[in-house]
Amino acid sequence: MKTIICLQHVAHEGPGFIAEWATSRELGLKIWRMDEQGRAPEVTENYPLIVVLGGPMNVADDAAHPWLREEKRFLFRQLNRRARMLGICLGAQLLANLLGADVGPHPEREIGWFPVTWTDEGKAHPFFAGRGAGITPLHWHGQSFGIPQSAMRIAASEACTNQGFVWKERVVGLQFHLEAGVEDVRRMAEHGAEDLAAIGRWVQGRDALLTAAHEGPNKAALFQLLDVFFLPFKDA
Repeated sequence: MKTIICLQHVAHEGPGFIAEWATSRELGLKIWRMDEQGRAPEVTENYPLIVVLGGPMNVADDAAHPWLREEKRFLFRQLNRRARMLGICLGAQLLANLLGADVGPHPEREIGWFPVTWTDEGKAHPFFAGRGAGITPLHWHGQSFGIPQSAMRIAASEACTNQGFVWKERVVGLQFHLEAGVEDVRRMAEHGAEDLAAIGRWVQGRDALLTAAHEGPNKAALFQLLDVFFLPFKDA
């Protein structure tokens, strides 16, 4: 049985619905806590299926979180080994940066449930086909990524043009969170009170965040993506 290694950066941003998907598809999911381990997995090991989760730190925060340097080396090595990688929020920023794109502060924070529209390429791509014009996922970011060379931009929101990319069918980066259910969001809100206190057009209050109204469509979109992206390699 194949095992997906999932790089987690803080306790309150876990795999969410990804864990449910892995169990339902009889796939292993190994959680690697970067913040607790203080190091990346061994670069000598081959990890063909990788998920990189979000976190409150930024791509350039190596001084505050020295393990970020090791994580970048690990991910770069696995990219060269043709691993399939899904990056979410910080994870997407790390992967975009390793693929040569700029990552930096976004003009406005985007925190809350806001619509994302698929680009024409996103609508046509089998990872997201049939999902309609868009979805309403959770956003929680103050940084954003450029689109790497040779990648396709797959999604945008009113607040942030680059919400997702697919690179050579092997890397998917999502600025937003499809994996987060209401309990996941509750934990994020408890640890992100300072972020929620910020005034902005794209910052929702705690009460607006704690709704499950969008869980169903987001979970369906996530499961479709994971089925097409990871499942064919279950027994490979």
